[in-house]
Amino acid sequence: MTATPALPPGVATNAPRPEDGKPTAEAHAPQAGSVDSAFAVTGRDASRAPAAADAAQVCGRHLGWPRQLAARGSRLARSLSTRAARLLRRPPLWLRLLVSLALVAAAIHLLDPASVAQRIGRIDPALAALAVATATAGQALCGLRWHQLALALGMPDRAGAGRAFVHAYLRGCLWNNVLPSGYGGDAVKVAWLAPRSGMRTAAASVALDRALGFLALTAVAAISLPASGYGLPAPLTWTAAGLGIVALAAATFAPRQGARWWRQRRSSSSSAVAGLGRAPYWRLAVVLSLIYVLVWSLATALLARALGVDLAPAAVPTVVAVTGVAMALPVAIGGVGTREAGFVAALAPLGVATHDAVALGIAFGALLATSALVGALPALGTPKRATTSAARPRLPLLRFSWLPGLLADRRLLPVGRRVRRPITPARRDALFLAALLVGGLALRLVLARRSLWLDETITYAQVARSPGEIVKLQLAGVHPPLYHLQAGLTVSLLGSSELALRTPSIAWSLVGVVAVWWWARAALSRRAARWAALLAAIAPFAVWYGSEARMYAQVFALVALAGALAWRLLERGGWLRATALALTMCALAYTHYFGALFAAALGLVAAVLAATRADLRKRALAVLACLALAALSLVPWVLVAFLGRDATSQLPPYNRPDPFAVIIAIVELVGGFHDYRAVGLAAATWPLALLALLVAVPRLARVPVSVGALMTLVLLPVALLVAASWLGPHSVFDPRYLTVIAPPLFLLIGALLARVERELPGGVRATAAAVCAGLFVALSLIQGHDRGNPRLFQLREALRAAARATAPGDALALVPQFQVTKLRYDPVLAYYRPPRSRRVIDTLEGPGRKPRDAWLIAQRSGSRRIALVTTFEGQALAQQLASPSRFVRAFRSYGPLLEKRSFAGVQVRVYALQRTATHPVRRGVRAAHRTTDRKEAI
Repeated sequence: MTATPALPPGVATNAPRPEDGKPTAEAHAPQAGSVDSAFAVTGRDASRAPAAADAAQVCGRHLGWPRQLAARGSRLARSLSTRAARLLRRPPLWLRLLVSLALVAAAIHLLDPASVAQRIGRIDPALAALAVATATAGQALCGLRWHQLALALGMPDRAGAGRAFVHAYLRGCLWNNVLPSGYGGDAVKVAWLAPRSGMRTAAASVALDRALGFLALTAVAAISLPASGYGLPAPLTWTAAGLGIVALAAATFAPRQGARWWRQRRSSSSSAVAGLGRAPYWRLAVVLSLIYVLVWSLATALLARALGVDLAPAAVPTVVAVTGVAMALPVAIGGVGTREAGFVAALAPLGVATHDAVALGIAFGALLATSALVGALPALGTPKRATTSAARPRLPLLRFSWLPGLLADRRLLPVGRRVRRPITPARRDALFLAALLVGGLALRLVLARRSLWLDETITYAQVARSPGEIVKLQLAGVHPPLYHLQAGLTVSLLGSSELALRTPSIAWSLVGVVAVWWWARAALSRRAARWAALLAAIAPFAVWYGSEARMYAQVFALVALAGALAWRLLERGGWLRATALALTMCALAYTHYFGALFAAALGLVAAVLAATRADLRKRALAVLACLALAALSLVPWVLVAFLGRDATSQLPPYNRPDPFAVIIAIVELVGGFHDYRAVGLAAATWPLALLALLVAVPRLARVPVSVGALMTLVLLPVALLVAASWLGPHSVFDPRYLTVIAPPLFLLIGALLARVERELPGGVRATAAAVCAGLFVALSLIQGHDRGNPRLFQLREALRAAARATAPGDALALVPQFQVTKLRYDPVLAYYRPPRSRRVIDTLEGPGRKPRDAWLIAQRSGSRRIALVTTFEGQALAQQLASPSRFVRAFRSYGPLLEKRSFAGVQVRVYALQRTATHPVRRGVRAAHRTTDRKEAI
């Protein structure tokens, strides 16, 4: 016999163990030939051994069932959890259809389908069509962003690739409507791109496109959260805004650092992630994402306006973000049901009714489907298939067969190298202008939330009518009709909201940014053009009038456009440029009469050039001819409008300007409108400016012709306006009438800043530019909330406060009320209508022009209180207008002052009406006045 080697503890053998869950007869039966002294059976017990073995087997079978049951339960739980996870990860089609139908059925059960249908039936077709066009443009931007991301990941560029990517993206959006979730078409995009760039690049580009879109949407929603109206705590909203800015900065610069880290770790640049080091493409994709968010927010706002749903502009990005997350849930087909639930969840905190939110969700789904119909058209172009480094054939230079390859690739490169398209100065300027337009639009939308002031309400009163009536009103007014016709068209399309009224000015101010850059490129250097465009985009004066429902933003843009065309005409000539200049000057003449100031200055420059420069004489005479044509085109209008009447009598009574007033006006052209004390302190530094001018006198002989012409365009209109104010019957000097000098002034400041920038070290330039831009942005935002701003009038807030401080049946008096030509009502009360339960006293032409009569009217009508809303206190007004100071003094002697609230440019006082005028009551009233005076003094 051989000895069995001893095994170490813990080593398993093939022998059956007593703890096994399945005892068998072989395990318990004694093996033949084996003898165990401890368990040997002998004698009489040997006959009982089989019975004992059977009993042990039965006992083991009955005692092992709990363990077997637990094992089976565990396997069943694992199987169910695996199936549930697979079901949630990839729900079958029948489950998605069931969820969509269940959500729709729940909406029908909980809502009134008739109200939803009625809301959708009242949609404005013009606004809906505009929303569809805007949404289609947004989808095209997404296609261009996808193209840039594919280039950033290493895909070679090909001719026509941008169009092909846009078409493929729209086709994927079309499939989104029938595939699971609202983004099922991403699989179609991956399938289209994979044969052209490889599966890894295709999947990575689509995933990055979706992630970058959500990141930009979330960041913009977080930035706009403080002004969205959701009522969240201020620290939370501003923290979210800060995180949104940080997220955008990280999305712009972090991918390049991450790709660099990846290359260091993997020592390879072939990975798709490593391709993110192609920073220009990535940054352009980030810019396109921001533009896409703004475009889609505009489309959603237009759709809400078409349905009649009141939606604040600042809340639109948040609504779109919440809806996008809801549509991404893979539990429905095409996002049906989840989209409507997202709109309900996002709009409920804003006070929007549920049926309105559902109607907007249904219309939004139709908008998505309609904007993607372009994807059903034949392809507009397909990029040539890109080959990898392993599959790309070498070009046989010894035969002419290399020519098609050269024409296809447009370049000869070593095999396997990636082409990095350089960023040209023109492309860099385009990116810079795009960023300026986005930032300028954001600033103007923020300031457009302020209340309308008197002149803007007059604009609404004049344009809310047919074009023929608008022209007749302007014939009897003080302005040409071009801007008012545009505003009337905008009101008829977008409605009468404050943002709709200011939309033409916002659009024209953005046109002015591009026009200023173009003019500066023609007259100055590229660096000066960037500074001038920056000033036109974020300077407080440009932002203020770029968000006001008046014609001054259009004047700014037309002056900049005319200046650029005049410079190009003087440089290169051409009848097309001459025609464009003549049409632009005609548009300027029919926008504002004070466009003649710019025309006179430009005519002087052209005349001097024609007299002193023989090489420029013909072109300068062409400029003079364009100005003459513009002047002749205005003659018929002027003869009809002003023959036999004094139009200057309708202007406000401005003070005649002194030198300090001119300096203050120039400061406001750069720094915006703020408290007069701050502006006066800034204007008090004029001796320093005079000293700098004296230092620069020796260099004036070396001033370029362009700079001298720009100085003429700045100084001559100011001199003409001051002379007209002193020599004419009425003063017409006001900073807004100097809008014609703002574009050339920005060009001169841009040239100065560019020269200073060249003198700075390389590391300081970016910091100095950021500080200047931040200063201008801060000044632009401050002027919208500064109560000392003489141009800010919070009429909306004041009238709402007066309505809340009074009860139904009480009286309300607005002093002064203004009369517009051929209109018999006050424009402020016509736009911001008080509640019908308040009795509005006419202080313009009715018996309430005198304070005593207005008080008696309120008493006799049974009112218990009267709210006095006053504007322009302490300012010179026309004699036919009621004096607010006189009303305040008289009402103080008639009744006790119950409440006083101050707003920017507006005061609200609530008085108690006395039914009897006994002597004890009069003494009590006087005592109450003394107490109120002491409180106001405190």
